[in-house]
Amino acid sequence: MHLIGTIIRVQIQRSPLKTGSGADRHYSPAPLLVVEKLLLSPEGVQGITPDGVRLLDVHHLRHPQTRNRDNLNGLSFNFVAHYAALQARFGAHLVPGCAGENILLETAGPPDVPAGALAIQRAEDGSLIDLVQVQPAPPCEPFSRFCAGGPLPAAAMKAALQFLDDGQRGYYATLGAAQGLYTVQPGDRLVQR
Repeated sequence: MHLIGTIIRVQIQRSPLKTGSGADRHYSPAPLLVVEKLLLSPEGVQGITPDGVRLLDVHHLRHPQTRNRDNLNGLSFNFVAHYAALQARFGAHLVPGCAGENILLETAGPPDVPAGALAIQRAEDGSLIDLVQVQPAPPCEPFSRFCAGGPLPAAAMKAALQFLDDGQRGYYATLGAAQGLYTVQPGDRLVQR
């Protein structure tokens, strides 16, 4: 197995981060909530608070405002190193986690998400949670405007969207349908099988 990164934070989106419509559509990280653990299932993610309360992430299939598209984005992850690049380009307001991923990872070097079988290895018992349908999270205009701190002319918007593509904004994944419930927490690792 090849280590990709170690989980340093887990969080959920309690409600959509993008609100409004048309030109008034905007992005806000305010609904993010750092939790103690995640409960993963083929339906998506639940956050577990320190007092044991379970909260649905907005990408969970059962969330009343679900943003889960065809069960392809029930879980998301990103890397601290990507935030360093975001801050270098757009500014210090892009704090790690503000893109809304469920899992934030630290890496020893530049992040490398290889094609092939990925899994989360639990520190507690070494068990593996297989991730399927791993794909870069596509960037959007509201997040690009948030990064830039305001409206962008067309050419600058195109450049921002291109910069945020190919995994810079993070990755989506899901669990295989045959898998059950798993807890994930800081200290667990993302590995390539």
